Amino acid sequence: MYKIDESKCRETEEFPELSRNWYYMKGTKNFGTVSYLYKKYECPNNYQDFYNCYTADTIGDDVKTIGRTENYLQHQAELLSINSQQPLTTCFDFIIKKLFIDTLDGQKKEIEVKELLENKGYQVKEPTYIQDTQEGIDKLVYKDDKLFCLIQVKPLSFFCGNSKSDLINDRKLAVEKEKLCIEKYKVPVFYLIYNNRTKKWVTNNKGNKAHRLNTLINENGISY
Repeated sequence: MYKIDESKCRETEEFPELSRNWYYMKGTKNFGTVSYLYKKYECPNNYQDFYNCYTADTIGDDVKTIGRTENYLQHQAELLSINSQQPLTTCFDFIIKKLFIDTLDGQKKEIEVKELLENKGYQVKEPTYIQDTQEGIDKLVYKDDKLFCLIQVKPLSFFCGNSKSDLINDRKLAVEKEKLCIEKYKVPVFYLIYNNRTKKWVTNNKGNKAHRLNTLINENGISY
């Protein structure tokens, strides 16, 4: 059983070619819907437990709602190694970071968001599988039993830099999903952003934690 070394996994972010090739591998058909699986496994507290649950959960008809074997992940690392010209161990650590470290970090911040909003008197509901995967909704926020807004939680790295085409494509997708949500639900979408390293919330120039997407990027996915 592979043992996660968090520091080694985080170091793999230094190789941009890994991120470029990961963009074409990372779909839910390849790895399942990992944020959904985190909740399916009753929110593991650490990366290793999350990994252990995922690699043991391999039976089911819907590939998007089950995990993958360690051998499968090893094979994906081999493909990434060939395409990126990086050592196999580095590629495996990179995949572990993307699937388990990044997901668990984000999910913990989502739990924090829920607590923050509930302490202010709002009601917070979890999205359905479709709302999560297709509409990009992390939380539905209600005030007096009426839908008030939608929340998306993102790491600061999502909005940093304009040199990575895969990141810009992801931002364009975020713009499309926001338009879809506003049209469908008739409420605003707010982004809460956390610093990847410090895990602290990023505030705007007014000191607010909630950001509007059009103040962060333009419609072409370019960060301001």
